[in-house]
Amino acid sequence: MTCYRVSKYDPTCRANGIYQKDEWTAISDIGRVYADKMFTEDDYLAAEQSYIDFVLCVCNLQKINIVTVKNLENHNNLAWKNGQKLNLQESVAFIKSCLREQCWGRLVSKKFVFETGYDYYMLIQSNLSLDTMEQLAHQCHLFVEEWK
Repeated sequence: MTCYRVSKYDPTCRANGIYQKDEWTAISDIGRVYADKMFTEDDYLAAEQSYIDFVLCVCNLQKINIVTVKNLENHNNLAWKNGQKLNLQESVAFIKSCLREQCWGRLVSKKFVFETGYDYYMLIQSNLSLDTMEQLAHQCHLFVEEWK
């Protein structure tokens, strides 16, 4: 499987690997001003939905219906458990929990691994080509890069 980094950050806005634009990086940034614009809950929810849509597209293309929670770090006593099997609908709630920094973990199947990273990055391992991943990312208003 190839590992991809997926984000809302345009890679052309990096200089020496450092992102140059003033942008929000977490749900806790709601109410702050970035690039002279207030970051709202609606802005956050739209971005969050883009990430969820991307993950669901990847799963649907690979005909993945069930994923397993692995490596769970659950500091907020949420209902998630290591080894728990989730259908795609249930996985949406797990992804939201991770993106909202309420927990951390991976969703795993034989053809797919998902995890969130810091600063609203997401890592996905998949057998899909970079070209396919870029097309899906474009549809979801995101960016994808191969990641080592």
